[in-house]
Amino acid sequence: MAISSAPVAGTTGNWRAFDITATADGDTTLNIAHGLGRAPTCWYIVPICTDGTELAANAASSWNVQPAGVTATNVQVRKSVLVGSGTANPQARLFVWAGTE
Repeated sequence: MAISSAPVAGTTGNWRAFDITATADGDTTLNIAHGLGRAPTCWYIVPICTDGTELAANAASSWNVQPAGVTATNVQVRKSVLVGSGTANPQARLFVWAGTE
């Protein structure tokens, strides 16, 4: 079981992007250090689907940002624990933005 994030290359300035992976159904919560230096003012998560396995995992995952977990250093994301929600490939991409860029 593991849940992790990886920064998306080329995201700098006032916005960042991270690919999120949860390899097991029971992996539910992750704090991502965003590196913006202040709390993001906007965030969203989109599914990553390149094949049927990822599509099924994303459909079961229900990723979301926890507003109480958005701070000057971290963004907390959670997913459901439904059967089939874990996979070895990135399941979602988180975008965070803090500024006027």
